[in-house]
Amino acid sequence: CMCVCACMRACACMRACVCVCVIQVLLRSRAIETQCYVVAAAQVGCHNPKRTSYGHSMIIDPWGRVIAQCAEEEECVIVADVDPGELERVRSAMPVWEHRRLDLYTDVKRTGKDTP
Repeated sequence: CMCVCACMRACACMRACVCVCVIQVLLRSRAIETQCYVVAAAQVGCHNPKRTSYGHSMIIDPWGRVIAQCAEEEECVIVADVDPGELERVRSAMPVWEHRRLDLYTDVKRTGKDTP
């Protein structure tokens, strides 16, 4: 979304656009940092005079790519293929699990190949 901060005060649509853009960036970040698919369900419509939701449910892959998304202010159902092989490719290309500092965080449970 291309949104201008000055317009945000004057236009509720612009505020919604900024909010959706920011939320999408945060959700994409969570997918990348956790190396997981993220499914973000969102309400849409006017709930009462003081509360409106803008939708944009989306599914994001572990690289942060939006692979399915509902249109603005429209009820819909989205589906996407979840590829376990993609998870393995991402985790191999970016092995963040190996960078854990178990010496600093003793309450982190050791699992898998790093278990003594």
